[in-house]
Amino acid sequence: MLDGIDRAQARRAADVTIGHMLRARAELHPHRIAIVDADRQFDFASLNERVNRLADVLHGMALTRGDRVAILSENRAEYLELMFAAGKLGIIVCALNWRLADGELRHCVRLAEPGAIFVSPGFAAVAARLDVVSGPTSSLAMTMSSGSGAPATANRKSSPKLRMGTSYSTPAGRPAIPKVP
Repeated sequence: MLDGIDRAQARRAADVTIGHMLRARAELHPHRIAIVDADRQFDFASLNERVNRLADVLHGMALTRGDRVAILSENRAEYLELMFAAGKLGIIVCALNWRLADGELRHCVRLAEPGAIFVSPGFAAVAARLDVVSGPTSSLAMTMSSGSGAPATANRKSSPKLRMGTSYSTPAGRPAIPKVP
C-alpha cells in the first residue's frame, strides 16, 4: 500500500467493465427495472440476456477486444445494450453525433474505421447517404431484439488504436478523434 492506495485492489478494479457491472446487478436484483424507454421497460435479468445475445452477434462478426463499432442513433434502449455488449467484449463504441452534417459524419466514420455500424431506423436514410458502409444494413432494433441480421461491415484497413468519446474538433472546426499512444 502506497499513500493509502492498495495497488492489488486498484488492479482488480481496473479489470471491471460495465459488462461485469450489469451481470452483477442482474444476479443481485434480476427483477428490478433497469431501463424504461417510452412504453418499453426491461428488468436487469432481461437486459443482461439481450446484451448477451448482442455480444454473441458482435463476436460472430469476428469483432474482438480493441476493435471499434459505430452507432448512429437517438437515445433508446438498444443504444445502452450496444454499450454494455461492447463492454463485455472490450470493443470500443464510437458514438456518432446525429447533429453533424453528412460530410462531418463521413469524416468521423472514416477516421474511426469501425468494424460495424449500428443505425437506428430513424437514421437509416442518413447512413445511406454517407456511403461508407459495404453490404446491406440492418435495423438497429431488429439486430438488438432478435439477435439476427448482423449490421453491415464498414471498409477497414489497419489503423492505430483510436478512442472516441466526447466530441473533439481541430482548429479548423473538423471533427477529430484523439489517438491513443
